[in-house]
Amino acid sequence: MRVRQVLKSYVGGVHLGEPPAPARPRTELTNGLAEVSRTNRWYFQVCFIALLLLFTVSCALVMRFMHDPSRLGTLFTLTGVSIVALVAQMVSLWKQKVTADVVGVLAHNLQPADVRGVIEILFAKL
Repeated sequence: MRVRQVLKSYVGGVHLGEPPAPARPRTELTNGLAEVSRTNRWYFQVCFIALLLLFTVSCALVMRFMHDPSRLGTLFTLTGVSIVALVAQMVSLWKQKVTADVVGVLAHNLQPADVRGVIEILFAKL
């Protein structure tokens, strides 16, 4: 689940006039955001371990193919593309985690009447 999905389920949809009461209680919102944060932290750790493993295997293969430039070129290409993809995924996961944490703290500390307005603004930016 992503932050956008949690916020969408809390806000519901666009309403004209006075906003209705939230479809879900604030505790469900904060619990959903906490779950997104935990899940993204876990995925981030998996990506970090994969990055370390990729780097270790790449170093071992460089030592193995030290005198074969064509294989080294292929190895460096594959390693570079994989590292860029993993780092991009890690950045995306970390952004989601931080957004979930910030929105969770805001939802917990704001007055109940103010939460919906703040979430609608943040939801429009996602």
